[in-house]
Amino acid sequence: PIALEQCRKVMVSTAETVKANFDLCQELLQDYSLQKHNEVTENEHFLDKADTALNNYLVKIAEQGLKPSEMRSVTEMMHLIGNFERLGDYCENIAEVAEYNEANGIHFSDQAKAELEQISAASRHILEMTVQAYENDDAVVANRVEPLESVIRSLKDMLAERHIIRLQQGSCTVQAGISFVELLTNYAGIAAHCSAISLYIVQRVSGLKKFDAHYHPKYLNGEVTEEYKAMFLFYEARYCDPLDDMDGAEHAERKADGAEGGLREAGEGA
Repeated sequence: PIALEQCRKVMVSTAETVKANFDLCQELLQDYSLQKHNEVTENEHFLDKADTALNNYLVKIAEQGLKPSEMRSVTEMMHLIGNFERLGDYCENIAEVAEYNEANGIHFSDQAKAELEQISAASRHILEMTVQAYENDDAVVANRVEPLESVIRSLKDMLAERHIIRLQQGSCTVQAGISFVELLTNYAGIAAHCSAISLYIVQRVSGLKKFDAHYHPKYLNGEVTEEYKAMFLFYEARYCDPLDDMDGAEHAERKADGAEGGLREAGEGA
């Protein structure tokens, strides 16, 4: 038990490091700095070392005579440390995009900047909730992660379509487009791993004896819960609607179709 608690403390440190790296990366996109990029690299080295060291240590713990609950903790941490390490990788990828933009004199249009600010804010939100849920064993907060992940996926698709239109209109360069799409991919990747982490938290706090990859708390008797639907619409209004430049009628129609379609796709994606 003492060894597992020490492992958990390291896990918390990795989670906080990922948050710090995410914030540094957003600063790099706004104003590139070699010093800040070096901080990102140093933090990433810590995450890589933590991943290796924790996995090796957990393997040794697993060789002892553990209780079922302790063995589950070992297995869960092995999965979670990998997810946190992957979150770090996505942050590093964002830093590399910032470096590429600086080296090649690439600048985004005002519209692209506004779009990136929205998906970046949503990604920061989902990361904050995931870390909070893990550190506090908070299933309530963890349950709010997956609907936001679904919205971020929808936002990624919407922004990719807008990017194609800008390319067709000649208002975006190919080089800037490459960076833009790369950023969208990394933000969506962050959201996906946050969703995976939240699922472990919800199942453990809910008292399930064994992790079930097919179990999703958003379903009740085979139907998407009203709570999930409400959170999905809340996040959609917060992060998608500000970018919607359609007129009122079209907007209302998109809201109705998009809510139904987005929830359906979220279920299929899970």
